[in-house]
Amino acid sequence: ASRRFELSAPDAKTVRQEIGLSQSEFARLMRVSVKTLQNWEQHRRNPTGPAAALLKVVSMSPETVLKSLHA
Repeated sequence: ASRRFELSAPDAKTVRQEIGLSQSEFARLMRVSVKTLQNWEQHRRNPTGPAAALLKVVSMSPETVLKSLHA
């Protein structure tokens, strides 16, 4: 049987503001539409799967992620 782990993602708006990106820049970084990001920020939807994992990594080590994605 496969195991499934629930990953609670950090608050998208807080993470975005902490790294100083606009909504469009952060949406591009996360590979989602601006509308999806707005839904996360307004708590209408929650990031799941790879998006939740990436958001968690960005919140923990933004410099590393930004460097890696822009390399």
